[in-house]
Amino acid sequence: MTELPRVGEIIEVKREPDDQVMWSVTTILNILAKQDQLVPWAVGITAERVVERMETIRQRMFNENTASAVAYIKGLRWDNGGKLSDTELGTVAHGLFEHYALTGQRPPVHADLHPKQATDGSVLHADDLRDLARMLEHFDRWLNEFQPQYLATEVVVYHPEMGYAGQADGFATVDGVDVIIDYKTSRKTYDGKGNIRGPYPENALQLAAYRGATKAAVWRARRYSNRGRWYYLLSEAERAMALPVPAVDGGLVIKVTPHHLGVYPVQCGPRQLDAFLYCQEVARWLYNEAKHVIGNAMDPPFPTPPPTDDPFAGLPKD
Repeated sequence: MTELPRVGEIIEVKREPDDQVMWSVTTILNILAKQDQLVPWAVGITAERVVERMETIRQRMFNENTASAVAYIKGLRWDNGGKLSDTELGTVAHGLFEHYALTGQRPPVHADLHPKQATDGSVLHADDLRDLARMLEHFDRWLNEFQPQYLATEVVVYHPEMGYAGQADGFATVDGVDVIIDYKTSRKTYDGKGNIRGPYPENALQLAAYRGATKAAVWRARRYSNRGRWYYLLSEAERAMALPVPAVDGGLVIKVTPHHLGVYPVQCGPRQLDAFLYCQEVARWLYNEAKHVIGNAMDPPFPTPPPTDDPFAGLPKD
């Protein structure tokens, strides 16, 4: 594989006039979020927290009123009780995995790893410390049982011609096979039927997009956010510095939870890249064009009197 320096850092900046703006791969694939799963998720997480905080709800009903208790319950799905969100937990776990993969030294898990520690002194909840320590144990198993030889981690890749970019978690050789790697983390190991949760099918599209990209950053990659969507920036100078994306033979998703490690081979070839590019066009339409395709209601050229609410209108009177 092409030799890459291990950079991996992304900075958030403002767009410069000459920058090429490229869609984030994850922003594109957000259009595949299954809306029919959001309601069950919200109901489930709220139900769990109602059971956990039943005494608080009783106190609200007794000391205030039912409306106060209902308002409290409505907000429970957003209230982690001081714990990290799943996204924040995944970000911290990714940092630990990257450090371990790069240095070969297992990093310590301590309370100061909280994402907001530098800004407001926040520290990790005891449950987060426990979950992160267990997840690192499983990552240690991945390193020892599969013996991956990492070429680079957290590599930002670009496809300037197709207008997308994203960050691949790693390029490595596993048992003689060159692969692109994506880490997926979760607090939950099992679904409602007691089955182990595996990767989502769209993870194949994500890896295919990264694999199909043409340029890899050897600098601190730049991106910015607009309306909750992420975009990467590429200048002419950066384009000239870029290295080719390493060629690989396939992809792996490493799924890590506090109670399970799963290593899954993933198809991420031309067919999956084509599917991703279709998603990109749908995202472009959905985010940029959809709100402009419906015009204002038309005025009729031959208007008729508006209907009346009187059911006896027009009938003869006695």
